[in-house]
Amino acid sequence: MQGIVKFMMQKIFVEWKVSQQTPYGKFARGSVAEVPKDDAIIWIKRGICSIPEMVEVVYVGKLPFYKYKARGCKVRYVLNQNVPRLLPLKDVRYLYRFPGEFLFNKQIPQNKIKNKNILEKSERMSVLIKYNGNFGDVLRMTGIIRTLYENNYKVTVKVKQGMESLFENNPYVSTKKLSTSEEAQQKVIQLGDIQVHDKEKANILRVNTWLRDLGFEDSPFRKPEYYITKEEKQWAKEYIKRDGRLVIGIATTASVPGKTWDKFESLVKRLYKHKVIILDEKSILSAFIKQDYRFNLRQLGAVIDECDVIITGDSLCLHIAGALDKPCIVLCGNTNGNILCQNYANCTVLQGKCINRKDPCWYSMECKKDYHKEIMPCLKSIKTRDVITALNEIL
Repeated sequence: MQGIVKFMMQKIFVEWKVSQQTPYGKFARGSVAEVPKDDAIIWIKRGICSIPEMVEVVYVGKLPFYKYKARGCKVRYVLNQNVPRLLPLKDVRYLYRFPGEFLFNKQIPQNKIKNKNILEKSERMSVLIKYNGNFGDVLRMTGIIRTLYENNYKVTVKVKQGMESLFENNPYVSTKKLSTSEEAQQKVIQLGDIQVHDKEKANILRVNTWLRDLGFEDSPFRKPEYYITKEEKQWAKEYIKRDGRLVIGIATTASVPGKTWDKFESLVKRLYKHKVIILDEKSILSAFIKQDYRFNLRQLGAVIDECDVIITGDSLCLHIAGALDKPCIVLCGNTNGNILCQNYANCTVLQGKCINRKDPCWYSMECKKDYHKEIMPCLKSIKTRDVITALNEIL
């Protein structure tokens, strides 16, 4: 008998399809509440409520944020104070053991809420991201921007001059220059203060470290986002002027010489049957190929989008191609390409062999070379025929 009583008293979460007066209170349409299972089964059969997959949770405790990991859950969640967040129903059960610190959808009438700072869905907390990284890293942080936006933040970015165009047409971010007083009112994230190099040596992608340290380890937004307009697409088509040949975009340079491959001239000679577009502003092949146009950032993205295949090192062009899901061959030396491109579905990695160890060294430079002045021996180990083979497999 005791076991039957215990079963009858089990509670489950339900989402109300209509406003409903129950023995446990009055609930508005769309709200979520935990009610006895036996009553819930009857209401579900009548179509009054249903069992939701996700539940909106608002943490209203005293701390700025609350971290928790539900039993049996692989993900650690972070709930920012007064900021609504959707969580899987199975993990919300754990939170319900802390009554008074959390609100679940609209189950508590607004006139009974003592905390007046609860955010409505239309309101957003302002945050300013400051970052002085290179072009590729600045584009990679767009996954952070999307994550913050989806968690009810209004995001503004402050990057090096000339990089703002990477965010053009991005609906989740503003590049508006803030006055000193406006900036003082923002919650500031200094992305450069998050240490990423040691984590990358342990093969942890930079964006994963950013998300973890910002409290969004469970975010699905890890791939860069780059938005191209119809006008930019049309310009790229007119510039390339397809003639039936395969269009191959090649980026011959990177932010540092250590990421630059030394056999691009040999490769281009082998690709004479195809239409080759050199993507760099200043190419190492300038004496070999006449480059009749220098692209700005917006034009670069449009041209990459129009190409059939991109061949590049660890550069901005790689991350734009990854954001646009373009077929790409990436040449990696000291950086681990399989980690770097783990979110790029159509990327083929050619990994150079380290002369001192099995795996890429990232920034250890065990070969005692100057990463900022010369090409790494591991990158030199990639042969022209390796790139041609990878290209044929894509085709």
